[in-house]
Amino acid sequence: MNQFLTKSETELLKILKKEINDANGSVCIQAGHFALINDTKSENVFPAIFEDIKDKKIKNAVKTHPYMGYLPLITWELGISLVKYGKETKKDVKILIIVNDWQWIKRAEKSEKNIYRDMFYEKAELPRSYKKELEKNGLTEEIILPFKDKNGGVVNRLFFSETKLRKQFERYYKATCPVSHGCAQEYVPMLSRLEKENIKTFISFVPRTCQIAVNEGSVNFKKSYKSGMRTVNIFVDGIFKKNFWEKVEVFVI
Repeated sequence: MNQFLTKSETELLKILKKEINDANGSVCIQAGHFALINDTKSENVFPAIFEDIKDKKIKNAVKTHPYMGYLPLITWELGISLVKYGKETKKDVKILIIVNDWQWIKRAEKSEKNIYRDMFYEKAELPRSYKKELEKNGLTEEIILPFKDKNGGVVNRLFFSETKLRKQFERYYKATCPVSHGCAQEYVPMLSRLEKENIKTFISFVPRTCQIAVNEGSVNFKKSYKSGMRTVNIFVDGIFKKNFWEKVEVFVI
């Protein structure tokens, strides 16, 4: 595992563009990661992307949260710019979106489903700000890698559910890839799916709080399944837009 510390967006982009240029096959970028939260007036859930939130109280709470904050949209914007760069350089580059759909929403009773979470996925609609960024760059939803199950069936055409990824780990991977953290468990089935999609390089923007777990999942997946996929994990804080890309830690696995 190689580690880098970048000091600016320009420096980070130089590294990531080189990864795309050097990729020996298809590239996938995990960007725009967001959490679901509950409406204060109902049990409906919606993306914790403050740029799309009208309620001032909720907007401010999301904006100042170290996990959420600017992370969703600012990483989506950079991810989209990298997809566009890939197209310009004749590289096959896709993007995927992971959704934290368990940590900040009201939990259903044991053995019950969260119908509001299910409704969100059934609707399967990109957040308004994400659509705007796609349109601005002349791209469509076709660049988004759909979430598939172990057998290749589409689970959701736009979003990778953390809840479902953890269930896939328990069902199919637990015995052959020992990891301890929940986020690490999510990464194992996701990386397995990417490898089945013939992805050769995976670039992932992740909240810094998940650094240990995500690196654990990435390393253990590679060891357990002798994976040849190159994984580039980028860890950021989400609070301050001005210095968002300062002191970014990059791990190449």
